[in-house]
Amino acid sequence: NIHWANLYRDARVRVVLGVPGLKVHSKLLLITRREHGQNRHYVALGTGNFNEDTAEIFADHLLLTSRPDFGADVAEIFRFFQHTYRPPVLKHLVAAPFGLRDFIRENIHREIAAAKAGREAAISIKLNNLSDVEAIELLYQAADAGVRVRLIVRGMFSLITGPEGPGGRIEAIGIVDKYLEHSRMLIFHNGGKPEVYLSSADFLPRNFDTRVETVFPVLEPRFQRQLIDYFEIQWRDNQKARLLDPSLSNEYRQPKKGEARVRSQDEIADYLRGL
Repeated sequence: NIHWANLYRDARVRVVLGVPGLKVHSKLLLITRREHGQNRHYVALGTGNFNEDTAEIFADHLLLTSRPDFGADVAEIFRFFQHTYRPPVLKHLVAAPFGLRDFIRENIHREIAAAKAGREAAISIKLNNLSDVEAIELLYQAADAGVRVRLIVRGMFSLITGPEGPGGRIEAIGIVDKYLEHSRMLIFHNGGKPEVYLSSADFLPRNFDTRVETVFPVLEPRFQRQLIDYFEIQWRDNQKARLLDPSLSNEYRQPKKGEARVRSQDEIADYLRGL
């Protein structure tokens, strides 16, 4: 990184090396153009790195937008790297280590309140890793309150599922296939008006507390629907999905009698080709 930083500086590119004590893990791109006498922002927000070596083998999501409010939020995050004494003030995006924990608390508690009031409530989360104690406790509370909690976690998984554990009502699978499942996705039922978010952050203490991370909403209904479909296809996987159970056996989920075989990565490829 130092080599490339020096190379860019030699080419008169301004390089900001980050903030001591905070690893920058957000995946953000901001292009600002002068159009018709005004600045216009074009932004890319991703769940994975801008890396040509992994682009063909990692499964990630990237949101491209010219929405002024998203552009202002991304510009605010970049501004923080240059003026570290001022935390970013954001309208749509959520950034760690400034507000990600509060964001997770608020959304899970909203689903808990709905379940306790007798309304439908659900949380669907896709991550690489899950070991943050507070996040796990919140998911336990949600499940105990009657919220349907579904988790797709590829790597570290510290939550205890199964009828004898605190997360007895929580369903969890992990998928390992030909492409590395690297995206992070949060879907909250929100009274039948789903809120869909993509994220650079896993649920590990470091992602909440010692990294710069970005969670961003997907507001366009058409793209919300595509991401919900994406999750549901993966949830139906019965070829490469393993059941994350308390025995740590992690056995493959098997198709039930009469049920079609679903290898989610192949199904998703077909789904995307049909869009």
